[in-house]
Amino acid sequence: MDTLKGLFSKKDLGTLETRKISLVLNVINKNYGLKESAYSVIDNYVSLISQDGGENWLKSQKKRLLDNNNEADSVLSEIRSYAEILIAKIDIRPIYPNNKEPTPDFIIKSTKNIYVDVAYKNQNKDSCHVIDEISNEIVSTKITEITPFGKTDPKKINDSPTTNMISKIASIKQKEHQFTNDINILWLDLRAFSEWPDILKAHHFTETHMDNGKRWSGGIWHAFYGHKGKKIFEEDKYNPANVIMEHDGRFVAGSKSALDGAFICVPNCTVFFTNKNRANLPRSFLTAVKNIPYFNKELSQL
Repeated sequence: MDTLKGLFSKKDLGTLETRKISLVLNVINKNYGLKESAYSVIDNYVSLISQDGGENWLKSQKKRLLDNNNEADSVLSEIRSYAEILIAKIDIRPIYPNNKEPTPDFIIKSTKNIYVDVAYKNQNKDSCHVIDEISNEIVSTKITEITPFGKTDPKKINDSPTTNMISKIASIKQKEHQFTNDINILWLDLRAFSEWPDILKAHHFTETHMDNGKRWSGGIWHAFYGHKGKKIFEEDKYNPANVIMEHDGRFVAGSKSALDGAFICVPNCTVFFTNKNRANLPRSFLTAVKNIPYFNKELSQL
C-alpha cells in the first residue's frame, strides 16, 4: 500500500471527495505550497508510514476516516504527526487503544520512552457552519464576523478574541488522563484554522509583537506561559488596558501539568514549547525535533 488508493476503494475515495475532508486536504496542500492534487501531501505521508512498517495502523484508521468529518480531521492530524516525526528521523510507533483506559497515540523510542498524544482543534460550530456553506457553494449576502474560538460577550469582563483563544488552547486535553507516563508530549494541530489565513499566524507564538505601531499579545504563547492577571494587548475596541488573563497558562512556573512539552502546528510553522517545571526530555530528542517540517527554532522554547 503506497498511497491512499491502496487504503481506500474507488467508492471510498468518492465519498471523501464529496465531503468536507476534500476541503481540508486542499487546505493542507495550499499551506505546503504545493500544486498537486488534493491528496498528494497525505499520499506522501501514507507512503512514508507504510514503508516504515505502519501499514496495519493505517488500515485500522480507515473506519474513522470514513465515519464523520471530525473523526476524519483527527485521523489526518495523526497521520501528519506520525509522518512528520518520521521525517525528522525520530523512531516513532503507534499505540493501539485497549478500550479500557485513555492511552496516548504514539511512543517515541529515545534514551527514554516519550509518549505523544495528538489533539486536533477546529473552529467553533458557527464558523464551521460558514465553512460548510462555502464548501457546498451556498451563496449568501449576509456578512458574518468569524470568531473561530467563540463569540465574545461585550458585557463580560476580560472577554475578547485573544483571551478566548488563550483559554480554549490552554484547556485542550486539560484533564491529562492519558498522560500517566514519565515523559508526555502533546501534539496540537491548529492547521484547520488556515481556511481563514489571518486567524493564526506565527506571531501568536511570541509574547507580544508590533503591527502598524500597535502592540498585540500572542495567544498561543500566553496559553502556555502567560500568568493570571497578565495584561493582554489587542484591538482598541477591546480596551486593552482592562483585558487581562483570568487563569494561568499550561506551563507557567509552578504548574502541575504532566506534560513535558508540546508541539503546536499552524500553517507553515511548527514549534515546540518545553515545560520548564519538568526536566525529563532527552537532549537528543530536542536536537532531532529541529528536523520536523516547517519547524521554527527561533519561535520555539527548547
